[in-house]
Amino acid sequence: MPKSGEDVPEVRFGSSGLPSKSRSEEPARFQFSLKELLLLITAAALLLSVIQSLPESLAPEYLAGLAGLAALLSMGVLAAMQPKRAIVHLVWWLMMVAYLVCCAAVIVLRDG
Repeated sequence: MPKSGEDVPEVRFGSSGLPSKSRSEEPARFQFSLKELLLLITAAALLLSVIQSLPESLAPEYLAGLAGLAALLSMGVLAAMQPKRAIVHLVWWLMMVAYLVCCAAVIVLRDG
């Protein structure tokens, strides 16, 4: 119980009688539209189908190198453009995860 003279946080009640959210609260940071998520899933499916159709003679090292190069180039684009959309940052982090998975696959599948 606050002593007299101390600041007490103000609680506002909405029309339903329940406390309402303060306007000072920030909305959730990562919000995506359905269109953005569907485009992301479609792009991932297309990329996986292209990777699946690559010949087996293509060494995993090359695939890891290409994923690293794509992540590096996209990092430069992100730094230059500074996009505000959260989906762009999600795609970049997914590219980084794909690069790390490729690197782990190269280490595990390496002969000798």
